[in-house]
Amino acid sequence: MAHLKTLLKLSLFYGNNPEYILFGGGNTSVKEGKELWVKGSGLFLKGITESGFVGMDHAALETIWQKKYSRDPLEREAENLKDILSARLPGQKSRPSVEVLFHSFLPGRYGVHTHPVLINGLTCGMEGEKAVEKLFEGKALWVPQHEPGYILASSARKKYLSFVKARGMMARIIFMQNHGLFIHGDTEKEIRDLYGLVREKVLKKIKKLPDGVSKKLPAPVMKSLAAETERCFGPGCAVSGAVNGTILQFAADPVLCRGIAVPFTCDQVLYAGAAVCRLETIGDMAKTVSRYKSKFGRDPAAFILAGEGLFGIGKDAASAGYSLALARDAVRIAWSSRYFGGPHPLKKRIIDFILNWEAEKYRAAAGRRSAA
Repeated sequence: MAHLKTLLKLSLFYGNNPEYILFGGGNTSVKEGKELWVKGSGLFLKGITESGFVGMDHAALETIWQKKYSRDPLEREAENLKDILSARLPGQKSRPSVEVLFHSFLPGRYGVHTHPVLINGLTCGMEGEKAVEKLFEGKALWVPQHEPGYILASSARKKYLSFVKARGMMARIIFMQNHGLFIHGDTEKEIRDLYGLVREKVLKKIKKLPDGVSKKLPAPVMKSLAAETERCFGPGCAVSGAVNGTILQFAADPVLCRGIAVPFTCDQVLYAGAAVCRLETIGDMAKTVSRYKSKFGRDPAAFILAGEGLFGIGKDAASAGYSLALARDAVRIAWSSRYFGGPHPLKKRIIDFILNWEAEKYRAAAGRRSAA
């Protein structure tokens, strides 16, 4: 299928650029006749092949909007997942992206959803919606934060249909609060041009960009961290650390640190935990871990050490790297959000939902398999 080859090109173009997508985040799709092909859940767009897409019956997906689901959030998503899996084309065994319904209702042939770190300075800003209206002159859609999955897709669909009715045009550019960017169009050029337009307009508002390049933490610091993490988490725990000028500003200022204490996005919760924990000294790790576990029922994965920098921990080097990368993204988002009214984190109920949602656990496990 020719359009699937174009989808693959788009997927690799954005998936191979960490400014747009990290690890298992983001998803892409193409519609061809009665079929919709979408990225498999949790798979990395970086390096994806045609076998990484799942074929769906587009008409069957559209019937889901008439379904009634449980009021319990987790039961609702389980019921919805059964209907989504039933909409796969014959012979398809893989699980589609959790955002397949989002791709389904939009009319563009191609859909490209990313989590661009600097643009998320806007989506995670207190005045993000107002900025979108002004920057894009009423031609882009803003979707408030919701639990990912059926509720997000359903709410976005209602907002989209209302937008089309009220303004008499399609919204090709969709900003998802505390989530990312979704662009749909009929050609590869249209998608790339719209992404370029968004990046140009948003970055022009960020007068001083946060540092993007970082270096490893000094060897003596890493040695002390390794010893303390082994004491707190047991042998075999991996540590990955980073520092740059922007990170150091956060590490030196407890007030700035409050801006990254609560996650901005689903990916941060998935890969870096429910909070970036601040340590005044390495010796504070044990009591900080204890407080975190009492609150969330699990170990923390990301820390900022006063005067030194960021570090992530995990059961292996890859997991520690994921935690660090998303913590580093949190710093860049918080910095950029200052140009859009200041940081606006995820709501607690959404963090709790993500921590307990089976689909996000599946996505994380699929991502680990994809990276192996």
